[in-house]
Amino acid sequence: MSKESLEHLRSVYGREVFALEIDQVAEVLGKATRGAKGHIRDRIKRGDFPRARKDCGRWKIPVEEVAEILEPSPSPQPAPVLPIGGGGYSSRRRSVLGERITFIRSCEFWGLVCVALGWRDELDALNELANSARDELDALAVHALKERFDMRIELATKEGCRKPI
Repeated sequence: MSKESLEHLRSVYGREVFALEIDQVAEVLGKATRGAKGHIRDRIKRGDFPRARKDCGRWKIPVEEVAEILEPSPSPQPAPVLPIGGGGYSSRRRSVLGERITFIRSCEFWGLVCVALGWRDELDALNELANSARDELDALAVHALKERFDMRIELATKEGCRKPI
């Protein structure tokens, strides 16, 4: 909303007027037909004008919202969505370790962001999460190695070898 459109509405309808009725809003928009007034009522019921109120059976819309209709404020650009997952592909053979590795890598990146912004508490919390993920990763890797080793010993004893391969 620009200040010029707000000042124009206040000069036309008076400085003491803080809300306009549906008929006046339709005049401002240049469409004083019954269909346009019905459209404005529908937008009020839909919630497009959250500050609109009924006063003595007539809808009143604040002048600031009407000025916003005339000249909408530029909407802020949405923040880019950063991928956190593992590369955007799906596989049945995905490892349990891969998700933790991806999480640790993303924690390293966001840790750099926290350092750049000076967020020490958030950095400490992020480091705790990354360290716990590293501990889980180490435990899973040790468990997987132990299973492989046990499997090789079992195969070697079945084949009659004295030393495991």
